[in-house]
Amino acid sequence: MELHFTDRQKPSVLATLRPALLFAALWCAASGMLELFSFFAFLGALPLLVLPFLPKRARRWGALALLALTLAYFALRFSAVTQGLQILANRMFTISESWQAYEYDRFPVTDTPAALREGLAFASLTTALLVYARGGGVLTAVLLLAQAYFGVTPQAIWLILLLLAAVLYVLPQERLWLHALLTALIVAVVALGVFCLAPEPSVRLSGWDEQARDRLALHSIFYERTPETTEVPQTEETPPPQELQPNRADSESKANVLFYVLVLVTLLLLFVPAVLRDRAQKKRARNRMGFDDPDCAAAIRAMYLHSRKWLHLRPAGTPPEITALWLEAAYSDHALTEAQRTQMAQYLAQVEQHVWDSATKRERLHIRYRLCL
Repeated sequence: MELHFTDRQKPSVLATLRPALLFAALWCAASGMLELFSFFAFLGALPLLVLPFLPKRARRWGALALLALTLAYFALRFSAVTQGLQILANRMFTISESWQAYEYDRFPVTDTPAALREGLAFASLTTALLVYARGGGVLTAVLLLAQAYFGVTPQAIWLILLLLAAVLYVLPQERLWLHALLTALIVAVVALGVFCLAPEPSVRLSGWDEQARDRLALHSIFYERTPETTEVPQTEETPPPQELQPNRADSESKANVLFYVLVLVTLLLLFVPAVLRDRAQKKRARNRMGFDDPDCAAAIRAMYLHSRKWLHLRPAGTPPEITALWLEAAYSDHALTEAQRTQMAQYLAQVEQHVWDSATKRERLHIRYRLCL
């Protein structure tokens, strides 16, 4: 008779905190999309920091208590929670319209800070429950699909952190520190290579992005007749007998999963930064549309209105000659000259330089990638 003993290793701190890390990365990315960072959005991180360190039986009772608390909160505060979720949806619609040429039907609710906080708190607790129930991969996929549908992406740093947390969430527990370091190194090298080798946006990638957005839209502006399909009778064929595949070892399957995850991370890191830069350049071109108009009056009006957007960040007085030039271009039928166009262009360049020099690093990122001025 032989006795076999199995020594179960105690999970490391990194393995225990994987759900909390993924939760934080998900809400950082979602907050970046909504342009709203609030304490109530990260309320669900508290149970995720406590539950994994409890004994196994206490862990189950703690998860059930969190579920009961979330359901009771939703039942007791149904009206406020529903209103808060609708406010979040309306906010997402508004941001999406500023990025894309699409319009949305909004929910008829009044935007109040109290309702917004309750909606964020309920969404945060629900996300914590799903992440703790091993639904973090599904939530990550849903968030990425929401970015594709609404055409809104957060800053690149939040996307990279989300990808790292998602990969760490699905990695096997054995040698987790080594796998995490290798994954972070690969992601860093790929991200650096993308920003160095592809500084300019890709026209083909931009076309794919717009086609994917149009296909995901619920309503299309253009209507075409759907071609009728004709059924072709097919002869039944007996499928060939399937060969039984031998079972693979656990180490081999884990290596394959890790390989596919790394491939997915690499593809996403190649795609997302290029989309961010391409989207910013397209929005900047739309904002500066009309500067090269053959009509000097139209070009002067476009440049003057564009200077107002810059001055909204750093208010300053307008020279009297620029104000007179704007009034002449906007309210008179006089034919303006190229010299007057050049005068307005020089004024706009001075405003841009003044605001850019006085802006902080965070404001410069906001100007370059969000406002796209």
